[in-house]
Amino acid sequence: MNNLIINRIKYELIKKEGINIYCSKSEAMFRLKYQYFIERLEDTSDLNEFKNWFGNYDGADINEQPYVYFDFQEINTENGFQLILNEVCFKSFRKNFVKYHLINHLKKENFLIEPYITGVDLSAYIFSKSFDDEWDKYFRYDFRIKPSRNEIIFNKTSENVLISKTEKSENSFPDVEFTNLKAIDTANQFICKIKYIDARQLRIIANNDIKRKINAFVSPKKVSYKGLYNDIKDFYKKHLLNLEANTLKIQSGGFIGIPDKDVNTVYSANNVMVFKNNETDINAATGMRDHGSFKPSPIAKDIQFIFVYENSDDANKLYQYLKKESIIIAQ
Repeated sequence: MNNLIINRIKYELIKKEGINIYCSKSEAMFRLKYQYFIERLEDTSDLNEFKNWFGNYDGADINEQPYVYFDFQEINTENGFQLILNEVCFKSFRKNFVKYHLINHLKKENFLIEPYITGVDLSAYIFSKSFDDEWDKYFRYDFRIKPSRNEIIFNKTSENVLISKTEKSENSFPDVEFTNLKAIDTANQFICKIKYIDARQLRIIANNDIKRKINAFVSPKKVSYKGLYNDIKDFYKKHLLNLEANTLKIQSGGFIGIPDKDVNTVYSANNVMVFKNNETDINAATGMRDHGSFKPSPIAKDIQFIFVYENSDDANKLYQYLKKESIIIAQ
């Protein structure tokens, strides 16, 4: 039986060239600074035409360059530009493309989406149950897209996200920094920080300060591997396998497994560690013994360790050792 990596699945790109990308000067799902966007289009025949439309900022300081906004669906505006990506250029936009389809699919499945979040590519929230008269409880799933391997990594990361049933304002929680809270932007049903949303009456996501005020903290519970496996297996079957797109689909082979022959093994190159004078070893103990640490810590003199010994003989032995090693000590 294969060992299971429970949070990885494969996707398949059915169409890899001739993808339309629609650009605007504001208001689209994705954005890149002009320079980074242009770098992805070096093999595009319409590059000069695009620059004539958008404006040429070649050579301008990156901080002074505007953002290019883009999407993969036609933007309903006269101020837009369409590019057709060949297979070479598409590789640079493949992650955005997969993310676009994943977001739109999960929105159809009644998920709330947080598309711009640090550490992962997107988060999705699904209603669980009512918490009380003021708050609903949601589950949160996080996603990372690995285009080089055609993989999507996902996991259930919270069962205790609280979203207000009704709209709140900064007067609802006067002791909380309201603009830094996350809320639902009704314009697109995305979750983002309130300071990026025009409206000031919003369904908000409770942070820790609010959870303390409403007694909503829950006791930590032991993670069940079997329970987590069943949760994400059900999520995969119910919410991902039915992704309908004529250019992208989730493969039905289930979670990615590791062949038995590869279990408990790594490539030898991944074991190599660097020590003093760039000497290498695959064993941390012998590497420190034979070569010493790679380099001293720049804050070593600012770090203090306190050792408490019941037996004075043991304490003296440690004292003598540290003194021998020229370590500054205080009794």
